[in-house]
Amino acid sequence: MRSIAPEAFRRTCMATDALLVGFALARTAIDLHLVPSGVAYAGFAAIVCIEAFIVASFVLGRQRRPAGEAATR
Repeated sequence: MRSIAPEAFRRTCMATDALLVGFALARTAIDLHLVPSGVAYAGFAAIVCIEAFIVASFVLGRQRRPAGEAATR
């Protein structure tokens, strides 16, 4: 755990949390017959796409930074 940067660990935890909450909301909406399953899973797919974009931009942004700058943050 000490070899992982704190910011990377936080972002990974937040992304995982968002996916778990999104899936749970989709399943709850389906089980309560609030929306059809296609609509619920489309909302979940939107969350997956947004999280993928956020994580990818974080990872790519870290790769572009010089090594000295990444160590000071």
